[in-house]
Amino acid sequence: MPIRLTRLTLERPVSALMIALLLLLLGVLSVLFLPVDFLPPLTVPRLTVVCSYTGLPAREVRDLITLPLEDTLSTVQGLRHISSTSRDGFAILTLEFSWGTNMEIAAAQTKELIDVAYTRLPHEASKPMILPADPGEQPVMILGVLPTGELSLERLTNLVERELSTAFQQIEGVGSVQVLGGREEEVHIIIDPHRLTSYGLSFSSFVQALNSFTMEIPAGFMKEETTEYIVKVEPLAEEPEDLPTLFIPTPLQPVPVTSIGEVHRDSLEQRSFFFYRGKEGVALLIRRQAGYSPIKIAQEIRTRIPALMESYSHDVEIVVVQDNSILIQESLSSLLFSALLGMGAAFFLILLLMRHLLPALLLILTIPLSMTLSFLLFPIFRLTINVMSLGGLAIAVGMVVDNSAVILENILRLPQKRTKEYILHATAEVAGSTLASTTTTIIVFLPLFFLPGIIGKVFSPLAASVCLTLLSSYLVSITIVPLFLFLIPGEISSPSLSRTPKRVFKILFSLGTKAPVLTSIVVLLSMGIGILGLIHTPFLWLETPQSETYLLEYTFPQNTKLESLKEVASELEAVCTAHDIEAYFLGGYNPEDPYAIAENPDAPTTLKVVAHLPPHHGYTPRSLLSTLSVPLARTINITTSSNLLIEALGLPDTGRSLFYVSGKTPEEAEALAQHILSTYSIPDVQVLPSEKRVSLVVSPIMERVLQYGLDVQTVASTLRTVLWGTYGGSVKEEGRRIPIRIKAPPQFQEERALIEGISLPTEGGDSILFTQLVRFEQREDYPYLLRHDRKDIFILSCARSKETLHLSHMLEREPRVIDVLKLQWSQQLKETMFLFFLAILFLYVLLGYQFESFFLPFIIMLTIPVGFSGIGPFYLLTHTPLSLNTFLGILVLIGTAVNNGIILFEILSQRIKSPLHLISRTYVGSLQRLRAILLTVGSSLLALLPLALDLFGKNAQRSMALSILVGLLCSTFFSLLILPSIFMRFFGRRRKNPPWKP
Repeated sequence: MPIRLTRLTLERPVSALMIALLLLLLGVLSVLFLPVDFLPPLTVPRLTVVCSYTGLPAREVRDLITLPLEDTLSTVQGLRHISSTSRDGFAILTLEFSWGTNMEIAAAQTKELIDVAYTRLPHEASKPMILPADPGEQPVMILGVLPTGELSLERLTNLVERELSTAFQQIEGVGSVQVLGGREEEVHIIIDPHRLTSYGLSFSSFVQALNSFTMEIPAGFMKEETTEYIVKVEPLAEEPEDLPTLFIPTPLQPVPVTSIGEVHRDSLEQRSFFFYRGKEGVALLIRRQAGYSPIKIAQEIRTRIPALMESYSHDVEIVVVQDNSILIQESLSSLLFSALLGMGAAFFLILLLMRHLLPALLLILTIPLSMTLSFLLFPIFRLTINVMSLGGLAIAVGMVVDNSAVILENILRLPQKRTKEYILHATAEVAGSTLASTTTTIIVFLPLFFLPGIIGKVFSPLAASVCLTLLSSYLVSITIVPLFLFLIPGEISSPSLSRTPKRVFKILFSLGTKAPVLTSIVVLLSMGIGILGLIHTPFLWLETPQSETYLLEYTFPQNTKLESLKEVASELEAVCTAHDIEAYFLGGYNPEDPYAIAENPDAPTTLKVVAHLPPHHGYTPRSLLSTLSVPLARTINITTSSNLLIEALGLPDTGRSLFYVSGKTPEEAEALAQHILSTYSIPDVQVLPSEKRVSLVVSPIMERVLQYGLDVQTVASTLRTVLWGTYGGSVKEEGRRIPIRIKAPPQFQEERALIEGISLPTEGGDSILFTQLVRFEQREDYPYLLRHDRKDIFILSCARSKETLHLSHMLEREPRVIDVLKLQWSQQLKETMFLFFLAILFLYVLLGYQFESFFLPFIIMLTIPVGFSGIGPFYLLTHTPLSLNTFLGILVLIGTAVNNGIILFEILSQRIKSPLHLISRTYVGSLQRLRAILLTVGSSLLALLPLALDLFGKNAQRSMALSILVGLLCSTFFSLLILPSIFMRFFGRRRKNPPWKP
């Protein structure tokens, strides 16, 4: 079949060229319309469910909301783990599914079960909801909205929440817009509790009266002839200025509001803030929906910003403080640049070996032809342009010329006229071996397409792009290369190989044939050193591009006030300005925002600093922490965008060890965690939840409450109004509604004696002190409680060291302790080992089928383990951590390392016809294919070199390129050292028997 295609191309050259040009054009056009993203379009198999119950303590949230939801949602099909965080007023449940689960079906089943569980929850609880965007995913963009001129922070907040957030939410692909910072404007009525009681009023009666004055009350319908009217009673107070004129009915006579309390404009107690360039404003965290390109969303956001600023007469300044799509563009540009640089390096090597411009240009031309043809196939296989697919193309740059180099070198090997018959014969002579080498590289990737885990989902697009490019390169090698050699006029001689490669090969050949025992010992020792090096090299999950953006999270003690966080932020901003570090600051959280709660259980006392470092800054994470240190902070964590990507995929941070200590109750889990801390010496350990918070529990005395004709609701609402305030309707101003909050003076929130002295009116017209109706009790409890797989847990987080590794080993037999990193690593290791086993098995079967032999594939596959001899020591000596990218590079090596053996076997099987002159025939035959080997290996190595050097630090495939480069170099060296002598003995014994052909 391949030779028929070559013959058809040579017989109809014009048609072949026209088809090639058409495919090239279509390939270029397909690139323009392919979606662009950072990672392949994958959906992390995770759902986040949030349920709120305002004012309910964390312990009761666990008992009344979290446990019923866990019992119901744990029956969802495909569920692997269920985790929950119960904190004051909120329950957050995270459902993790197996990779490959249909998340649309899982979300539908979860919604059905939520409807069932909702009937078992308290009436005051909100209906649980599934967040439309994953809170663990980085925002596509973070915008800072800053006031200009005389615009107040309250007005700015109202503008952002009601108009700007809606404008950005309407952009196609935006999943959520999270608002942080700012102040909400309110009208406060500060009531003196004693004066209120003297008028025979309670807080609830005052709120009820005020609501009736500020609400529009519908009164029904009225018909008059053919017209129907809606009848409504207008509120007495529509504007803030109307409130002081109101009269509140009392048992004796109506009294003005101003006789009971003071009316003034104020703002809601601030729970979060945003600082940027010395100004306080509002931040918008914009996340995308699954399946949408962050680059397109970011471009659309940037397009809308100028129009929005102009529509508000430039009263606001909208600043892009963080654009994570830039990292994506930089990574893709770096990969593209590395591919082009590798193409140029491969061209110069080819020109050096061929010593003729036309063959070198022809070989380098096969790279864009093969790649555009593979781009044309991307939509068919639902591939997008991302760091994985482009990384596959960058890796394949050097491999693309392999097939064409072998065919071109064989056609030009003999100095004779390039007729159709000769070119067809020369192509057919090596088409089998090139097809075999292409197939061996492709077949090792096949298991990736069937693995259900993260390896298969993340790396299968890379494998697909490599496979499509290699298939395209083989098609180009048997069509375009013979056609161009046929059409190019004049003689193109193939110069002999230079002396240096011949001398080096002669030395290797002599060592392999004259000292086989010594050679075998050296090979085995090298393999052992390589494997030991791999075992002792540190590991990280995914290699991701470097970033000049760092996220520093400062966690403070539980009772830290927001004003204290603001002071720390101001001090850090001054330090950043002095060190030329651009940064923005986020502190606290919005208690009504489920994303803020789900993202970080310590959010109320956490200060986030996102620092954009200048180019060539010279900072390390440790030096940056030292520069921006805060002594009052309980913990400080520093991460980059790379770590955030790993967290979004559900992988733990390999910089710290995490131990889940479980128990039947939180107390049991806490006791076991404290026992571990007291038994083992663990450096730099953090315990989560970290510290208890003191709370004041008010218990009504039911006998007295009922005796005075009161109820628990009246007692609770009174206390809530005094401490926090109660909404009493709203008023209008300039087209917006301003809520009214009724509360006691601030000193009542600071002194318990004032609360105890509050009087409540009774049914008989008397009053009773609050302290006679309730008991006060101080209790300590954690501000949030954690659960994992329906067990209460405490988390031990500690820096990875020899002590933590020893601790992990000692706790292996403790069923109530889970080493999270070890569990994740063991799961991925099983998948990786299974992947390698399948790849080697497929390769063995393919080679056995090709050569009709059980033994010969073992000889050819000897080049695989010798390739490991350099990878392990290189990574260990250069302090380069292993990653899943590295293992995929080793997988590529498995498919490419055998190519040299296939090329040598093909030529030696033709050269060695008898045992006579065995050494000379082996030497001459191997030397004949030495240039083809140097062309293919050299072009692959030089094409991978820019990828491995990673000149800009933005390359996500550096580790993969390094493993292929080092492994292929070692594999080629040992192939030339041992394979000729092994094939010489193999064919020498076979040629003693009757003639045999492969």
